[in-house]
Amino acid sequence: MATLRTADQRASIGRTEHLEAALSWLRRLLLWHIAWTRHTYGSLADDSYRGLYVPSAEVDILGEDEPALPPELASERDALAAQRDEIEVQTVAAERAGVDLPLRRLARWFELSPFEADVLLLALAPELDLRFERIYAYIQDDVSRRRPSVELALRLLCPSPAARMQRQALFEHDAPLLRHRLVQLFEDGQRRPPLLARFIKLDERILAELRGGPAPIDPPIAPFVTLSMPVRSLESLVLPAELRERLRRTGGGAVLALQGGPGSGRRALAEALCAEEGAPLLSVDVARLADRL
Repeated sequence: MATLRTADQRASIGRTEHLEAALSWLRRLLLWHIAWTRHTYGSLADDSYRGLYVPSAEVDILGEDEPALPPELASERDALAAQRDEIEVQTVAAERAGVDLPLRRLARWFELSPFEADVLLLALAPELDLRFERIYAYIQDDVSRRRPSVELALRLLCPSPAARMQRQALFEHDAPLLRHRLVQLFEDGQRRPPLLARFIKLDERILAELRGGPAPIDPPIAPFVTLSMPVRSLESLVLPAELRERLRRTGGGAVLALQGGPGSGRRALAEALCAEEGAPLLSVDVARLADRL
């Protein structure tokens, strides 16, 4: 017998469903872009040697303004927008229900714009499904270009040439994506390529966060930190019952400053609190780190 769901439950999605919905939207957007390319370039789009040379007919097309969309492509573009709106409604409902959605959480933490959050999705896709590598290579005219370039991100996610020019600034070193090391821009071997030709790759820590696994420790600080999963319980500590309950009610996300000398139990309490939340404990040898700086 089917279980009846409330309107809010029907509108909401879980963590996995949110990512699947976002990837489905991205896949559909990429296929739309392929259809647009075939409409714009005609038979040139499926040339067997496409990407190895630039025919004169393509140069003529590149020198023209972008053609108007035919009705079927315009209709599909509207359908993509509607799909995106539906995902947004479901996402908001999920967040209200307390569902943790990593992409949205990162966007909040680092104050990312919707465009920047979509760049993370674009870079994440081939890490989860290798079919995206082949699609990226096809769109970018080169079987070796299996990661999204800055130009591809701008073409896919910006509605107009003016918007593309404006949002190039979001790939500068002082913009959130690079300033917070959410993504890395790398080159394909040519000397000093322009920004548009560089490829976008998720930082390993961000990839782990989006996958739901433990984030790796950055090599420069690895000698000074340890990451552990404590198993010590609050019940095992000698604490007043009232304090123990206050600590339990504190919940995740709280900032606690534990003061005391050696042997006062600060580390034991930190371990117990992490164990209560099922969270890892990151310990830093501040003295050694300070000596290195």
